[in-house]
Amino acid sequence: MAVRQNHKHKTTLVAYMLVTFGFTWGSWSALVAGSISSGGHYGTNWLFVLGTFGPLLGGAAAIWVGGGRALIFPWVKRIGRIDRRSAYAAALAACGVLAMWAGQLIAVRADPDPAAKSLPMSWATVFALAGWMAMAAGEEAGWRGWLGPFLMRRLGAVGSSLATGAVWTLWHVP
Repeated sequence: MAVRQNHKHKTTLVAYMLVTFGFTWGSWSALVAGSISSGGHYGTNWLFVLGTFGPLLGGAAAIWVGGGRALIFPWVKRIGRIDRRSAYAAALAACGVLAMWAGQLIAVRADPDPAAKSLPMSWATVFALAGWMAMAAGEEAGWRGWLGPFLMRRLGAVGSSLATGAVWTLWHVP
């Protein structure tokens, strides 16, 4: 029985890694290929934002492989739950969000793509904030919502943090 359980854990981890890296690196490769054919400018970065959903999709794939699709909705519900400590942390992080938001505004306005400059500032703000939130949601749901807890049960807090950090670093290589 232990051999079967160990095989199941490895299978879910492999599913997570394949979907996470395959989806993200596939999206980002298409982005890079498009920038090369268009003279080196990325233009709109919707492929970049799309690629950040790789960890979320990897978590969903691992859950599907490990226990079936009936477990996906409870997982999504769990990663979306906010307790009091999380609310305080979110309020504290709002300062960082505002700083990143200001940086996104500057980046959008400085984008050499004429389409970005033609947007009124209010729409540029909305698009920058929506893009940042989408990227954070796609990444964190996978890293902290699936990979972290999966590794924590096997490696403990320090081992899980180190392993997640190593995978996160490798994922960001492209």
